[in-house]
Amino acid sequence: MRASDKKRLCVVTTGFGPAIYDCVRILAARYETHVVYLTYPQSKEYVTSISKLCYFHPIKYPSKAVFLAEFRSFEALTLLQSFAGMFVKIRRVVKEHNINLIHAYWSIPCGFLASLASSEIPLITTLMGLDAKVQRKQLIFQPLVKYALKKSTMIIARSNQLKNEALELGARENKIHVIPGGVDLSKFKPRDKRVARAKLHLPDKFVILFVGNLIKLKDVDKLIKVSARLSRDFDLHLSIVGDGPERANLQRLAEELGLKNIVFTGIVPHDDVPLYMAASDVLVLPSETEGLPGCVQEAMACGIPVVASNVGGLPELVTNGATGYLASDEKEMEEHLKRLMSSPELCSLMGANALDFARCTLSLDKVVEQVEKLYASLLS
Repeated sequence: MRASDKKRLCVVTTGFGPAIYDCVRILAARYETHVVYLTYPQSKEYVTSISKLCYFHPIKYPSKAVFLAEFRSFEALTLLQSFAGMFVKIRRVVKEHNINLIHAYWSIPCGFLASLASSEIPLITTLMGLDAKVQRKQLIFQPLVKYALKKSTMIIARSNQLKNEALELGARENKIHVIPGGVDLSKFKPRDKRVARAKLHLPDKFVILFVGNLIKLKDVDKLIKVSARLSRDFDLHLSIVGDGPERANLQRLAEELGLKNIVFTGIVPHDDVPLYMAASDVLVLPSETEGLPGCVQEAMACGIPVVASNVGGLPELVTNGATGYLASDEKEMEEHLKRLMSSPELCSLMGANALDFARCTLSLDKVVEQVEKLYASLLS
């Protein structure tokens, strides 16, 4: 298909994570794809790898405080500047490139700004998870989220829980489609644990893994406290993969608690994340709130069990007692981990169950197929 024959898609996002990257990478082969995004350090890896497939329109984000759910009043000017820059960029791209369809990831700011920038073009807004948290915790944003949902032609919710959030905010049910993020099963798959540990120079111990942004909402401090207590009776290692404003505080906490078998890797290339998962015995996600987190889907595809907070869309992924455990508090999390650490057989069984679930439900190809059907219905 010649470029001139392709429909023109504008993707609007505050940053690139694997779920967005994988979907855009596939769709860019079928649509002339323009991406308007904020330039976080984490975005560089993804943008570079698909730079020949898409047209990129970056907006510089001048602050380290990139998480709206932890927005503080003195950062208002920075936010307004970035939002204004994104609004202007969306309008320019839509006009100059004769865009046929806009797909905004996150209702706030992307869905809201896209709905303002071009009211005549079909708009799909994807609710990722923190959307709900932002509008509940920062009430100043709630009218913006409601406006974005009202003006969106269609809404993709990553989980049924997010669908319910959208309904509570006034979205029409016939506009909402529940579609998970999806996992590239050719990349995230079981591997030899000993080989993976050797490549990463990890010890032959029970390896607990966390993957994500180091922000307060992730409650990584709880995992560090639990690991410190468990380390008195079990030979364990804790890998913290990711970075963020809480990193220094978390490192200080680990030192104060005397937890020595812990490594903060910082941001690692996404292509290396499957190796960390293959080297681990369990993924732990102690978050205060979540949508349908990609790291949990990826861990399941790698055949490792998950211990996670019983919040958001996590119960839609983790079947308690079968593919992992759901914890209501720090004490439950500790008990679940103790149970897994005491029984390698249970760990293996839950990992196998998680792998079966991922292969049946979370395939990226199936997700892209569902997204494309929505595109086709709006472009026909």
